[in-house]
Amino acid sequence: MIMMDWLWHDGHLSWPLFAVLVYTSLIILGADLVWRTTSGSTRKLALWVASVWLLGVVSIYGLAVF
Repeated sequence: MIMMDWLWHDGHLSWPLFAVLVYTSLIILGADLVWRTTSGSTRKLALWVASVWLLGVVSIYGLAVF
């Protein structure tokens, strides 16, 4: 079961899930830094953050599965 191995392995969180959690934390910190230091549309920043996050998660999943 690919999905089960991706989320849980031998009673512990698997590396891909850990990588997604760390990546998400870094994206949130980076977005906060950009939001505080630049002036611009919040909607545009949210779109960029969501796009970068989604690309990263897809990349992590791709590396983990294939």
